[in-house]
Amino acid sequence: MQKFDLVIKNGNVVIPKAGIKRLDIGVLNKKISTISENIPEQDAFNLIDATDRFVFPGAIDSHFHIGIYRPLSDDAESESTSAASGGITTILSYFRTETNYLNKTGLYKDIFPELLEKSKNSFLTDYSYHIVIMDNDQINEIEWLVREC
Repeated sequence: MQKFDLVIKNGNVVIPKAGIKRLDIGVLNKKISTISENIPEQDAFNLIDATDRFVFPGAIDSHFHIGIYRPLSDDAESESTSAASGGITTILSYFRTETNYLNKTGLYKDIFPELLEKSKNSFLTDYSYHIVIMDNDQINEIEWLVREC
């Protein structure tokens, strides 16, 4: 039988469009690998008893601000840690050129690779960016952004 890194037992698991069900969750290599009515306790290296507790899927924050007033990597670490403690597993951070953020103007083609590099290994959560088109030159970059980023 498969041994899980973690088993969450007896939780009231909230499943979108299906409701609330009493289930066990098996985690392997930091990912949910099994959701079942009964995972034996001996199949777990670590066990959390979630009896009488609700287990929710991760939430997405679709409008977040990282790196406005502090260096991006510092802000990403502290703010994503805070988000994760509140159940947020994915952040979509607002980004635009000009003041704040990287304090740069110009084409995203020239700026976005630096943003991605500074973001690397800085977030505790999954993350992505939603960007603002600030001028006509950036409108012409939309196809490139979709294709390359």
